[in-house]
Amino acid sequence: MKKIKFLGLALIALAFAACTSSNTPEGATQDMLTQLKKGNYEKIVDMMYFSKELSKDDKAQMVALFQGKVQPEINKHEGIASFEIGEVTMAEDGEHATVAYTINYGDGTSKPSKNEVIKVDGKWMNDAGK
Repeated sequence: MKKIKFLGLALIALAFAACTSSNTPEGATQDMLTQLKKGNYEKIVDMMYFSKELSKDDKAQMVALFQGKVQPEINKHEGIASFEIGEVTMAEDGEHATVAYTINYGDGTSKPSKNEVIKVDGKWMNDAGK
């Protein structure tokens, strides 16, 4: 009986993991927000699509921008407690989408926002818009 219960829980966990795959618009947004919560800005920049490849200096500047502008805002609100993924609006071309999300801060405040994602070579990435 314990094996059946464990197998059932494992299947539920597997189904949940499949639903939050980063190869979906909401998955790409969830991955980005997870790294934002961790303060891992290098990984966030790696998850972004730029129309031209970034040089090491360009990437370092993007990371510094996050550290200088985004991190103080997060700190002001006592960190990110959690986040919620909302509605996904898919473009007609099937290659672009907008993902609504809400960041819940440690001080009890929340901020709704949207993330633009783009499908590049079959993988959903956060669109840097450049």
